[in-house]
Amino acid sequence: MKQFSEKTFSKNQFSKKYSRSDRFNATLFFLSVSLLSLTAGCASTNSAIGDSVLISDESKAVSKAESKAVVVDQFEGVDLYGSYSRYDPHSSIEKRNAAPKGYLQIPNDSLRGFGRWLRGYPMRSESEPLTTYGGNFLAEPTVVGGIIDLPVVSPGTGSREVLYSFMHEYAIVMQREMELNYRGLADDSVSMYLYATGSYSTNFNRTKYYWKETEEKALDANLLNRYTEFVRSVSSYKSLIRDCQEISIADVLPGDLFIQYDFAPRPKGHLSIVLDVAVLDPEANIAEIGASLKDSSGDPYQRVFLFGNGLTPASSFHIIKPVKPGKGNWIVPGELASKLKHIGPGKFYRIPYQYLR
Repeated sequence: MKQFSEKTFSKNQFSKKYSRSDRFNATLFFLSVSLLSLTAGCASTNSAIGDSVLISDESKAVSKAESKAVVVDQFEGVDLYGSYSRYDPHSSIEKRNAAPKGYLQIPNDSLRGFGRWLRGYPMRSESEPLTTYGGNFLAEPTVVGGIIDLPVVSPGTGSREVLYSFMHEYAIVMQREMELNYRGLADDSVSMYLYATGSYSTNFNRTKYYWKETEEKALDANLLNRYTEFVRSVSSYKSLIRDCQEISIADVLPGDLFIQYDFAPRPKGHLSIVLDVAVLDPEANIAEIGASLKDSSGDPYQRVFLFGNGLTPASSFHIIKPVKPGKGNWIVPGELASKLKHIGPGKFYRIPYQYLR
């Protein structure tokens, strides 16, 4: 791939090219685009979970204490959900799903920016049923844990497409669109910057990309749509898993993923998005914790989760309802994999995007 000297873009340059409604329409477009893959080498395992986290534009390592301060400050003055004229913070995922008795939701200052933003995302009315892409009735609202306020705009929309819609909407909100950078089936990456300043082509099996400099394109929603389409064309489900970072259950935070994938005899998979996490209160009275929150030995689980889910055919993105009642919509370790055991075993992963921190 041709080497070049990267030009300097103002972080506001792209967002200012189109209105808030256009930005929201661009976000909805991402729902119709299937199978994007994650950046290659955005962060190492140690940088994401170790004692320091890479979060600044200069990739400066900062301590956990410093990173908490940055997470708090980065939302100051930002219209996080400006696309929703009817937005009510009391309808958010976090507010509508209080932690079960004996548990505490992880505080915002311990989260990455994307996870904090995601748990505040709006939900629809509690009486709204589960519907398909075409608006057909699929199930009563009691069958799921609540509908996330994200339109289904394509018959191909699934959990992976919703994930990328969330990620791109967050990039737009934080005015970091030019940091988008994906790897598909090749070792080279496809960056938004290069796409805006040149043109890409691929070899026959799309395992190598070629770039040449051209006249700079207008930075607008249409360009972002075309870039996303190209990335989709050179991506696969396998590349999603390859570029994620596997994490332990003790490190899971809102914005992380639970991916179940079976390679044989025919590849099949499912992705659930972690919408929120609650931890056992060290001062909790164990006797008052419900039986559905305890393991076979009678000990309460250390962590419980809220998971978001999409279905095939394409339907409303929703919170998964647990198998065992008595704990709201919170799911205990192992319960989700058991509920979807026909897909295959699952693991937790983290998306190593710099702009999501």
